[in-house]
Amino acid sequence: MAKNEDDILESSQQLLEYFTKSYKPESDWKVGPEYEKFVIGYPGLRPLEYEGKVGIRSLFKGLEDGYKWNPEYEDDNVIALLREGESVSLEPGGQVELSGKAFKTIHESYDEVQRHIQEVKDVSKNWDVAWFGCGMNPFLSTDEIPWMPKKRYNIMKNYLIKQGHLSHKMMKQTCTIQANIDYKSEEDAMKKLKVANGVNSIVTAMFANSAIYCGKETGFMTERSYIWQFTDPERCGIIEGVFSNSYSFQDYIDFAIDVHMFLIKRNGQMIDMTEMTFKEYMKKGYKGHKATTQDWDYHLSTVFPEVRLLKYIELRGQDSQPLDLYLAIPAIWKGLLYSEQALDAAWDLVKDLNYQERVTWHDDVSREAMQAKIKKYKTKELAKELFDISYESLKNMKNINRKGQNETIYLEALEEKVIKTGKSPAETVIEKWNTVYDRDLDKLLKHYII
Repeated sequence: MAKNEDDILESSQQLLEYFTKSYKPESDWKVGPEYEKFVIGYPGLRPLEYEGKVGIRSLFKGLEDGYKWNPEYEDDNVIALLREGESVSLEPGGQVELSGKAFKTIHESYDEVQRHIQEVKDVSKNWDVAWFGCGMNPFLSTDEIPWMPKKRYNIMKNYLIKQGHLSHKMMKQTCTIQANIDYKSEEDAMKKLKVANGVNSIVTAMFANSAIYCGKETGFMTERSYIWQFTDPERCGIIEGVFSNSYSFQDYIDFAIDVHMFLIKRNGQMIDMTEMTFKEYMKKGYKGHKATTQDWDYHLSTVFPEVRLLKYIELRGQDSQPLDLYLAIPAIWKGLLYSEQALDAAWDLVKDLNYQERVTWHDDVSREAMQAKIKKYKTKELAKELFDISYESLKNMKNINRKGQNETIYLEALEEKVIKTGKSPAETVIEKWNTVYDRDLDKLLKHYII
């Protein structure tokens, strides 16, 4: 049964309040980044197990002992670490994620991520491992990567493989960097949701960084993006309705409650709920359990559209990167979405497309990245315009660090490596892979190293 009868969901109004009670005034807006990265045994390019002297459990233990992280257990296994608003968590294939604090400036996020990288490197400095950032593990096959011991991953993997043949590859093989953005009203949230979905393919192209799998070219520039198309069509992809000016919180709720659930948590146990949608669960309950606000909160986190609506807006479309491009992702989204002028200018770039054009374009971006065409433009041309919009917006915000620099400094590497060249990170990797890297995996690892 629910811990507290007040938590039981009895009306659609309670679903709506999840969003309406999340409003933040503009003066309190922050950006919360999430960074996923790979760790691999090196030399030898070996997968890391959970157990063992050189393993994920030992990593978490080292962070706990050395840096005052608080462990979160599932049975006897540490599955996450918490510290003053930050968390370090474990993805299905041993990817390690830092969910950073939400900060008002990217400067603060920079300090946080530098500290985190230093901590994980300090703990693993005597291990034969390497940390690296890209959208998909290019060295190991999906079957070579062990599953991590988290119960919810067992439920997810058993369900998702029936929905999409690439779902296990998504779970074990991919890494992303995300940015979370606040909203002040329903109108503001819907505008940001529309614009973010509209320009998402451009940003995905800018950061395309997953073109090699098992040491071979795949034909994709961001295979991570392609993989998501074959994970679970019910809960993934681009939501058509968001481009309508009448789209509302209620429309998003209607979408989410028709998605099948993964699980509910009761008394420390996870109960498989994959046979029911959330709508059915609210109506019928399940074996004496009634839907609660906590169930709704968790269910929303298991819906995976390209841009996700939670108590904030989550931008999910980017491959992970080496360290010099880490902060470019939250920075570019901040510049685009925290200025009315920037929102309007960004929407003008993509407002004339119909839904099928948007879907086709996004698919083309997975293969061609910055060279993908949309109508008469190449994506790289739109990327230059979008970059300029965000850059000017960040400059006008005048958030200055200790050295007197504004937040545009986090776009400098993106400008030099991507915007000026007209090539995504993946396109650059493929060029080097076939020339100076001579298809050498050690050289590829050094390219991606964090």
